[in-house]
Amino acid sequence: MTLPVVPIPEPGESLRSYVSRLEDRNNQRPGTLARVHGGGVSADWAHLSELTGLPQPQLRCLGWGDYPGCIVGARGSTGWRLRQAQWWCPTCQLLTGAWQRSWELACLPVCLSCGTALSTYPAAEHEPEPVTAQWVFKDIWARVRQSTTSRRARQWLGRLLRVTRLLAVTADTSWPQPMPAAMVTDLNTWGYHPPDSPAAIARLLPFAHRLIGTSEERPILQSAFRTA
Repeated sequence: MTLPVVPIPEPGESLRSYVSRLEDRNNQRPGTLARVHGGGVSADWAHLSELTGLPQPQLRCLGWGDYPGCIVGARGSTGWRLRQAQWWCPTCQLLTGAWQRSWELACLPVCLSCGTALSTYPAAEHEPEPVTAQWVFKDIWARVRQSTTSRRARQWLGRLLRVTRLLAVTADTSWPQPMPAAMVTDLNTWGYHPPDSPAAIARLLPFAHRLIGTSEERPILQSAFRTA
């Protein structure tokens, strides 16, 4: 049976966000209408389709089920996908009430809609901060979208993950670029899962992005392995 109130998915909205809004609009407690598995990788699509009247292919586009291991995780690692942290855009989330799917990836610590730095605080508690190097994050997002069909995109994103993680665990306040000690502490915690700090990752990603496919990539990796 279709629910009395069925919101239309916002462009780019995540599966978890849509289910949360669906429950809120129908005065249901979180987790009572539909279960979201694997942090947005899958759900009971047939049940969710029955509740909303939306076709399953449209609902599946809200999740990460078609994405490769470098995005959703494999062999104990979560890949680029955040494990538990919730990142917010202090501008867009306040306007729509929805979370973008791209906000669930550590390789995208910036809102692609408005160019604002994401935050771990709710929108009302954080002032928007502009971010430079917007083209870097747009390029990463384009490769994420290509990764469902392109082996080259999957390999590139896997290399970016490896390089960024190695830079993170070996970072200090002066390398690979000057950073506050608090950011370094956050980055050094990167193990199987990305750290929760979007600001810290945003400082590393343009540097890591520039290294991929250049003559500098291998020496950086070798140096990181020796230091780690």
